[in-house]
Order: sequence, then structure tokens, then C-alpha cells
Amino acid sequence: MLRLVLLLGLNVGSIAQELCLDDGVPFSQRKYIQDDASNNIPIQALECAWASSALLNELTVMLIREVLGFHADIAPQVGASGASPIYALAGCVDFDHATEKNCGSQETQIHVSVDSWVGSYASAQNNFAKEYPRIAAEDLGSMGYSGEESMYVSQEILHAAYSESGLALDFYKSYFAEGSRIAGIADCYNTTHHDPKRLGC
Repeated sequence: MLRLVLLLGLNVGSIAQELCLDDGVPFSQRKYIQDDASNNIPIQALECAWASSALLNELTVMLIREVLGFHADIAPQVGASGASPIYALAGCVDFDHATEKNCGSQETQIHVSVDSWVGSYASAQNNFAKEYPRIAAEDLGSMGYSGEESMYVSQEILHAAYSESGLALDFYKSYFAEGSRIAGIADCYNTTHHDPKRLGC
């Protein structure tokens, strides 16, 4: 039976010896993995900067500890985006840096990440795997549920924009100029024909 543990501002590592599962592997019987220098290290999970990632990585660490019987912790660094696990699991020192990630210089200390939305960065993952085939992490697939990323504009703003200027904010071309790349928000607004920011968008 799984007991729900409510953690409010507690350091989860401090309760690593507490069991959540009735038949969980106790702390004293858990094993370590070893790094290249044969040092004992725990399996570390990368949590990304959204609530579901925190929850599911905590659950994963608990299962690694109590079902698989290994020492495990949440890594001290938090991934800033869905691309973070691509680089963090490969051992890149500055995995959230835009250009200088410092990959291939050290062994990874982060071994798993769940609910990371890495599928949104398939091209980055493929390019990294081509450049660093020996250290690139493997995407093991879906966790069994679907999610999507999108943006939201309220009905009030949609109606105001259309009433005042004929600007249809429910059509993507109202936001992006012809030929622009949808890589960054600030330089993509279609200011050639419209001024969506004037309407609070």
C-alpha cells in the first residue's frame, strides 16, 4: 500500500530513510551505482521547473529507492526547459546555457528525468545524438498520458481585438510576420500589419 507523504518545505533527502511502501527496500539494504572511478554514487533524477516534473521525479526517486533498491536523490540543479534533460543526462556541465553547455568533459551525475517534455525538442535531441553518440541519453517514450503546450487568449481580448481593428487573434498569422521564425516571441509579432500588444495580448 502506498502512503501519501505531504512535503511542505521539507528537504526530501532528509526523509530518504522513511518508507512509503509497506514492502519497500529499507535504506540500509539499498545499493549504490559506481562512477568511472569506482566511487559509490546515488542515482540522481533531474527535476524540471514545473510542478508535474517535481511530483513525478519525486515519485520516481521513491520507486528507485524502495522497489529497485538503489540509493537515489533529486539533483540539486533544476532544469529550466524541456531541453534540459537532453544535455543534463549526458553530463553537460552547463546544461541550461544557451550556447556553451560544456559537454563531454565529465561523467554525468544525473541519470534520469521524467515528465521532461523532451519530445518538444526532437530536433535538438537528434542533433545532439549525432554530435555525441556515446553520451547522448535515450528517450524511453511516453509515460502513458498526453499533454500539450499552448497559449491562451481570453474571449474578452479576442472580441476586443476583432471589434476594434478586425484583428483575428485566433489565427496564427495575426501574431507572426511573413517569413519570421517562431523561435522567439519578441521579434515575431506581426507588426507589419497589426499591433497586437496595444490590445493587451
